[in-house]
Amino acid sequence: MKVYLNERSICGQATDPDNAMVILSQLAKLVVKSQPIASEGKSYRTRCFEAREIISGISVREILTSSVIAQTLKFKTERNAVLQILMRRPFTEDRHNAATESISSANGECLKSSCIDDAAGSLSGSMLLSASGSPCSNDETIHYTSSIYGKGASLNLCSEELLENRTWKFEHNAKHRNTPRKSDGEDISEMDLTHEQAQSTLSNGVMVKSRVYGYCDGSWYQFHCHINNIYHGFKINLETNNTAHNTAQEKLTAIGLGFNCGQVFIFDTDS
Repeated sequence: MKVYLNERSICGQATDPDNAMVILSQLAKLVVKSQPIASEGKSYRTRCFEAREIISGISVREILTSSVIAQTLKFKTERNAVLQILMRRPFTEDRHNAATESISSANGECLKSSCIDDAAGSLSGSMLLSASGSPCSNDETIHYTSSIYGKGASLNLCSEELLENRTWKFEHNAKHRNTPRKSDGEDISEMDLTHEQAQSTLSNGVMVKSRVYGYCDGSWYQFHCHINNIYHGFKINLETNNTAHNTAQEKLTAIGLGFNCGQVFIFDTDS
């Protein structure tokens, strides 16, 4: 999934420059923590992110400019992190440009030129990183409707804890060995990947209902959650009459098999 800085979540959220720096540095920490599960390890921001007024009448750019000019030791670490992490490319693309094209939130708010304008068109899905305490951070899933892409949804997280809980982690299950076998008459599938390969396959897999499906070197793997966000997995043969298998194959094939797409969620856009 592609990761985006939710510029709408910072508007008017700070009470003073120090508070603004805290909010921005918290977003920078979320960006770093999201890298292992983000498409190509990147996070995207709108070109207008720095022009957003984080304090009424004062933009992000003005906060950072004043801090750089002052060169105070206070918030030096935070300032450097914000400049190096939040202010860099890549930028989002506006996908709804024509007057006849639209994208709106569930309550009818126009989302043109926002990060969601780009997120709506992401094949691998999307996750927004929002400032904690903002009205934009109240819901873990944001629903919207696009005149181009139809109904869509983006994951919306505002804390390192929430992000940690959504990060899939691989743990080997001794039941699944390097080769398939039988045990008490039961067929036991193999897990022939190293821990690093399995984690990469999981981190670039697609979740269909409660299971994650991944592709590695010409083979497909299925991962089951056995506690919290911890998964074990094994090799599978895709079955043409299995709806989940078909969904996973279609999604990852559309994105590009073997592409570093990050974790992919499939949401119920009718909810």
